[in-house]
Amino acid sequence: MTPEYLASDDVSYPWPPSPSDSLNVLQSSLPPAETIDPRMLYDNPQFLNLQYDASQSPLAFPERGLYRLSSPVPSSSTPGGAWMDYTSDDATPGPASPVLVYRGAPNAMPRYCICDRGCGRGACIPQRDYDRQRTDPLTEGDLQEMILFSVGGKCGYPLADALKKRYTGLDGRDSKVFVGFKSSISIRLEWLPYEKWTRQIRTLNWRKEADNITLAKLATEVAKRMKIFFEEMKGKEADRSYYEYRVQSGVIDMDHLELVGLKRVAKASYMPHFRLITPS
Repeated sequence: MTPEYLASDDVSYPWPPSPSDSLNVLQSSLPPAETIDPRMLYDNPQFLNLQYDASQSPLAFPERGLYRLSSPVPSSSTPGGAWMDYTSDDATPGPASPVLVYRGAPNAMPRYCICDRGCGRGACIPQRDYDRQRTDPLTEGDLQEMILFSVGGKCGYPLADALKKRYTGLDGRDSKVFVGFKSSISIRLEWLPYEKWTRQIRTLNWRKEADNITLAKLATEVAKRMKIFFEEMKGKEADRSYYEYRVQSGVIDMDHLELVGLKRVAKASYMPHFRLITPS
């Protein structure tokens, strides 16, 4: 059974989606493109293809509303298909959206993690699926484990705040994480324009006696590793297929991101997931 994660208003999201997936659906019985009301597409049982447009940075356009496309999306991990939700807006979208919707439908960005609606934040950063070794003993239940970050009940915690240890409003900041784990875990990034990247995070504090780190401490440690990642990637060539997600000043930088969660991908490995912070 395909795992689903529920956000506010009982909206479900797949995990993990494949960034190369597209919706291949019939187009017959739709009127000519110039006569289409974009919102009509989401009430019609026949939908249109969605494909990536790698022309510009995704920072240019915020997401506000949410439309649901009731179409199965196959991937390597869910060959039978999964639900995919897309965000859009009543306002006319611009040409720089990272996803181009064919034949006049509104530009949209697939959500790649648990997101709430109406919070004025941007699209999630897509990543490749982590290639887990077949000998890894984890079950499907283990792989559904995710550590979430939210502020005032809305998902996402700015990396800039985490780096500067500004924890005001962070939900569950003093909660212990990685209870029962050994002394460290790996965080693994599969950021699309770059090769896979990994760093270690200690799971225990060693002050007076060993104790698990808190959610707030984890956020800061992830932010520190991401600072290293951004410094390293700024000097590297980015894959032109996903050029809009390159690490570069004015495109995507640390201040543009908030940490949504860490998804478990192996026995002692987690993949952090991020969302763009854009104007509401």
